[in-house]
Amino acid sequence: MNKQLICFDFDGVIFGSERLKAQSWEEAFSRIGIPGMGEFYRENMGLPGDELIKLVERDARVLENPNYNSTNVHQRRREIYKKLQSGGVPYIESTLEFIRKIPEGFPICLVSTNEVEHSRKMLERVGVLEKFLVVVGKEDVPLGKSKPHPDLYIKAIEKAEELTDGNIFNEGIAVEDSQIGVNSALGVGACHIDYWSVVGFGNNQLKRTNLIVDDLSKYSVEELFEAVRGKG
Repeated sequence: MNKQLICFDFDGVIFGSERLKAQSWEEAFSRIGIPGMGEFYRENMGLPGDELIKLVERDARVLENPNYNSTNVHQRRREIYKKLQSGGVPYIESTLEFIRKIPEGFPICLVSTNEVEHSRKMLERVGVLEKFLVVVGKEDVPLGKSKPHPDLYIKAIEKAEELTDGNIFNEGIAVEDSQIGVNSALGVGACHIDYWSVVGFGNNQLKRTNLIVDDLSKYSVEELFEAVRGKG
C-alpha cells in the first residue's frame, strides 16, 4: 500500500497574494522613478523577501538610481502591501475546495517562504488550518536555504514522518506556481520519497513538472495521483 502525502505552496496556490505583492513592488519603486519592478517580482516570485532584496540591489536600474535607499523603499513596499491586504487577500477557491475534500487523516503539508505564524493565521481564516499536518516556513531552515533550495520540503517531509509515528512516505506530490518553487520541490528527489512528483499550478510556462493544472477541484486525491503517474 502506498503511503502518500501532498505538499502545497502558499502564495499563488492557496492565496492569490502574488498579485498584491507584485503591485506593492511596482508602486514602491515607481515612486523613486524605477518602473517595471512588478514584473521583476513576478519573474522571481517564490524567493523569500530577503533574497529578493539582495537580487534587486544588483539590478542596474537600482544601482544607478540616486534616490534608492534600501530601508526606505522596502519599508514603503511593506506598507503598501499591508494596505492592499486590508482589502482582503483573495483566496483560490478551487484549491480550497480540493483541500476541503481531502479525506480525514490524509497528510498534507504547507511549504512556504512566509513566516509560519502568518501562514497559520491565513489558513485558519479560510477554515482549513486543521487539515494541515505540517506547516513550515522560512524560520524552519537556515538563512539562505529557503526556496529554491529543497530544505523546506525536506523539513516538511521529516516533520510529517515524525508526526505519523515514523511513517515513511513512498509517494508524494508538491503543488507549486513558480519555477523557483518547482526547482525547490525537485530537489527532494528519490532519496527522500521513491515516487515524487511536481504539479504546476496556473502557469503553463513552468518547466520540469509532471503535470500542470489550473483547477485542483476537478480532482480527488486519488485522481491527482493517477494523473501524475500517467504523465510521469
